[in-house]
Amino acid sequence: MIYCYKYYQKVSKYPTGPRPLPFVGNCHQIDYINIQDWLGEQAKIHGPVFTIFTPTPTVILMNYDTVREAFQDKQSETSGRPLRTPEILLSKSPNTGISTSNGENWLEQRTGSLHFLRQISLKANKIERSITIGVKEYLKYIEQSKSIKSYCDIILPTKLFVTNNLQDILFNYRYYYPSSTYKNFINNLELASQKIDSYKCYIIAQLIPFYPYFYHLLFIFTGQLVFKVNQMFRFVRDEVSKSKILFNEKNGCKSFSDEYVKRIEILKLQDTTYTLENLETTALNLFTSGFNVSNEVIKGCLLCLAENQYIQKEMRKEIEKICDKENLVSIVQRMSLPYCNSVIFELLRYTSITSFTHPHITSKEITINSLTIPSGTVLIGNLYNIHHNDKSFIHGDIIIPDRFISPDTGKLSKELLVKLIPFGLGPRKCIGEEIMIMELFLLLTNIVKYYNIKKYDDNNIDTIHYHFNSTAKVQTSKYVFEEVV
Repeated sequence: MIYCYKYYQKVSKYPTGPRPLPFVGNCHQIDYINIQDWLGEQAKIHGPVFTIFTPTPTVILMNYDTVREAFQDKQSETSGRPLRTPEILLSKSPNTGISTSNGENWLEQRTGSLHFLRQISLKANKIERSITIGVKEYLKYIEQSKSIKSYCDIILPTKLFVTNNLQDILFNYRYYYPSSTYKNFINNLELASQKIDSYKCYIIAQLIPFYPYFYHLLFIFTGQLVFKVNQMFRFVRDEVSKSKILFNEKNGCKSFSDEYVKRIEILKLQDTTYTLENLETTALNLFTSGFNVSNEVIKGCLLCLAENQYIQKEMRKEIEKICDKENLVSIVQRMSLPYCNSVIFELLRYTSITSFTHPHITSKEITINSLTIPSGTVLIGNLYNIHHNDKSFIHGDIIIPDRFISPDTGKLSKELLVKLIPFGLGPRKCIGEEIMIMELFLLLTNIVKYYNIKKYDDNNIDTIHYHFNSTAKVQTSKYVFEEVV
């Protein structure tokens, strides 16, 4: 009785939500499979800010205003990352990398990583060139598949497109399938994504600080993941070693790794977080987060285009006005393609593949929407709900391809784009956001330019599957690519 009294006394300190039970919290109530419907029902009862216990307290932010207040306006108090998540298994050492660290290490790694990516993009146009090579390989795969069978399964080319672009940007090198080394690395990335995205692993990880033996239970649920992560670190370590050996400052920096190694050399006599260990963990962080999200985003966009033929036709019309048939669409032409840009932003909104922000944690007591939230509380923003139910997105449950075009100017609406936050908001948002949007633009416009995308099985009505605190999943992968004459 005393425990229950103290438990509910603690519960009363948080924004109200569904009534939890001691030990299990709300775990017995949460509909993990139909999570968006369940959270929507709770918001109707408790408002846009409420607490669920998983079984530790997690405050859910359901609209744009509360997410902006928490992660942008009060970023200094909410930029921490809780370390009781399955992602701790992807850290070589405690508090290393970007997504698996806090404090000074996180700030320095994030700031440096953004700088390195901008440098290689500005100096050698590296990122666009890398993505363009990937687009050519993707189109080649489609053409080869057409000569063998009546459909193309996009699973393999999408994986290769995403991972090889990252590999090239990080290490200035591309692998060609079926390299056994690279094939094994991709398989390990896929396994890591599946295990870490599991809501069961998330709940178990929440309990580790209170019940340390649950760490062993996490190993059971993740199977061989720990060993696979070690294999991934060996792969990344080998790539870093090769990059370090081949790096020649006279030739300039050609990759993220080159820029990082150069920074290590400059600061080698100073007390700094720029170390080879941090480079390896940061590189793996970029691989694991980029692989999972980018894969599903591309699959989700292709599904939406296949189900909306008229959008493809309008995109193609706009592309044909400024781009001849022989040349690929380039980033230079992006500003002249407002409809194509609007379609890409609309598909990012509609699919909302990253349906939740990564968990944040408060460093001190704060107020959000006039509600007090104690220090050390986990905060999660519901991006899906923002993109589908915010008053700015009228008829959010359907695709409106020109939604982001201002009727007054015919250009992209900056006011509406502010509300589009597919990769999070504030200093913890994904550092690869610009790369992902560039990948989508170049890949989708060039596929649509040359092919009409149709579902292989029209009877297969697929939806995007949203689960708690995980990347949404798209099952459809077989398409017919009809060449545009």
